[in-house]
Amino acid sequence: GESIEQAREALLFALDSLSSQDRFNLIEFNTSATALFPSPVDATAANLREARGFVSRLRADGGTEMLQPLNLAMQQVMTPGYLQQIVFVTDGQVGNTAEIIDQVREKIGESRLFTVGIGHGVNSQFLTDLARFGRGSDVLIADLWQVQIRMSDLVAQLTSPVLHNIELHWPNDVEFLPGQIPDLYTGPPLLVAAR
Repeated sequence: GESIEQAREALLFALDSLSSQDRFNLIEFNTSATALFPSPVDATAANLREARGFVSRLRADGGTEMLQPLNLAMQQVMTPGYLQQIVFVTDGQVGNTAEIIDQVREKIGESRLFTVGIGHGVNSQFLTDLARFGRGSDVLIADLWQVQIRMSDLVAQLTSPVLHNIELHWPNDVEFLPGQIPDLYTGPPLLVAAR
């Protein structure tokens, strides 16, 4: 229905925003996960054409198994000199949210995780938490007309990192959230609460 259209639209918009200096891969998931390429590839015209065909063939079949595709994405070989940014697009809900968040916290490494929730049926709090532990941000796209606006904001953020690997040094022992400081991007402020 509309969710798969929104997902396709979001992916095509993201692919169109890639430059020749970027590398990318796509992972389809439902009850299993399948990567388009064995590892990230250059954003050449031929690779982007193949990716657009892959997106056009996406179908909303099977269940929503999120742990397998996230693990597959986090295991992709990182290219030296690149910041690996994972954009996770879903319209589903899962029951093993704590397990998924624990895996992201354990395996995210130097990668960043951004979540995109499609439609009204997603667990937005889970996607927000997932992005927070992945040092990224979350986007919720409720209606098809929002795809371009919301994805434009996300793409602007992904292509405009200002600072990453931020460390805060406090004059005394403090508790602060988030425990792992996210990157600073053009647009949204970086908020840290401490006591």
